Amino acid sequence: MEPNASVRAGQAHAEGSSILSGRDGMLSKPHSNIFQLADLMERDLEYLANLETLDNGKPFTHAQGDIAMSAKNIRYFAGWTDKIHGDTIPVGTLKITICGFGLS
Repeated sequence: MEPNASVRAGQAHAEGSSILSGRDGMLSKPHSNIFQLADLMERDLEYLANLETLDNGKPFTHAQGDIAMSAKNIRYFAGWTDKIHGDTIPVGTLKITICGFGLS
């Protein structure tokens, strides 16, 4: 079977299946899956902290704090997925001098 025919056959097979509907759902709300990851991390905080402690010998309370902060960071960056529009703030001309060499 030629490659284009294989692709068409695969697409026809996947139509109406959970594969496409799940993918379309992810594309419509990309941040919702990331928020769900943070929810799961908070739900399983104790288990993940135990894994972190076993993995590298970190004290359990430190591992709990790291996992909680990681979930907060994930939530923060997930919030940016629908706020980035490609705009920048003009800063004028920037001149940097490193070891006597001027960069513009």
